[in-house]
Amino acid sequence: MKLYVLRHGETSMNSLNQVCGLSNVALSEKGKSQAFEAAEKLKHKLDGTKIDAIYVSPLLRAQETAQAVQTILSKNGLCPANFVTDERLIEQNYGNFEGKSRLDKAFEESKRQFADKSHNQESLLAIAYRVYDFLEELKRGKDGSKTVLVVTHGAVCRMIHSYFNSMTNEEFGAWRAVNCQTDEYEL
Repeated sequence: MKLYVLRHGETSMNSLNQVCGLSNVALSEKGKSQAFEAAEKLKHKLDGTKIDAIYVSPLLRAQETAQAVQTILSKNGLCPANFVTDERLIEQNYGNFEGKSRLDKAFEESKRQFADKSHNQESLLAIAYRVYDFLEELKRGKDGSKTVLVVTHGAVCRMIHSYFNSMTNEEFGAWRAVNCQTDEYEL
């Protein structure tokens, strides 16, 4: 199975370099443009291959990004008419870090601490549990899809990347998907 993973477009919190976890913010104008550009790039990458299923985080920024992709790809019959919202793809609950600077040293360190919940945040182990469960379900192929698109968030993208790649804690903490980055994996 071919798996495409797309991080949502930019939000106002992203542009201000603020930690944005469960805040349900919309895409900025730049984020909307990024989403349509990512859709065009994906259309060319697909080269006529149809996406069988699209799974999306319930947060607005991911939903808006998925809608932009669907708008572009559906014109060419390259995606289903509907996408599936899956709670397992929601962004990490960053707890006390929400809205703070992404450059905060404690925040940066927390991205390398797998069991840490000391700032009232969701642990990386909890994210791994739900994201790996989602990927294992896809792998079992119960929906029969051959090509899947997932539209989600930075922490989930990082976790998906770790599913496919061996990484040290330092590499895991440093790996980052930029807004509207699309990664491709074989599942």
